[in-house]
Amino acid sequence: MNDVLIEPLSTKTVDKVCSLAASLFDDEVQSPEIEIRRSLSKKSYVDTFTGYTVSNIDYWVAIHSASGTVGFIGLYENNTDSHEAVWIGWFGVHPDFRRKGIGSQLLDCVIERAKERNKKYLRVYTSTYFAEEQALHMYKKRGIQIKKTEQYEPEPSLDVHYLELLLTAKTSVQ
Repeated sequence: MNDVLIEPLSTKTVDKVCSLAASLFDDEVQSPEIEIRRSLSKKSYVDTFTGYTVSNIDYWVAIHSASGTVGFIGLYENNTDSHEAVWIGWFGVHPDFRRKGIGSQLLDCVIERAKERNKKYLRVYTSTYFAEEQALHMYKKRGIQIKKTEQYEPEPSLDVHYLELLLTAKTSVQ
């Protein structure tokens, strides 16, 4: 979409992003607001869900010329593999703006930013939960491949997929 600008999260956009994130992820165990707000302070913290120390957090915002904040995506490092990888953080697009290329723009932005950090891999985890299936399809289109799948302990009917992209590889849409 030509009427969408991707820009870094700022104090000007953080409240709108947190509001959008809350509406998209209202059934999550952990609120995305914690990580989104902490990205502005650049302080690391211990993720209560994974137990990992999360650091070097950055977020980008999709801003529609007429509608304002319509999407966001994050990038972070965790202490278990920060020597080689960065991870995609919370990622969402307002339902009225899906299937318009905004999610792809955000994902392409974060792939480029991951390369700038000089890491070997870009990683992300997602699940078989129906609301996350579209993201999984988008990841695969960008060459981000499933490396491991585990059963999600609290909900045995769901699986968690761990995906990875080798950042030196070509990342164009397939």
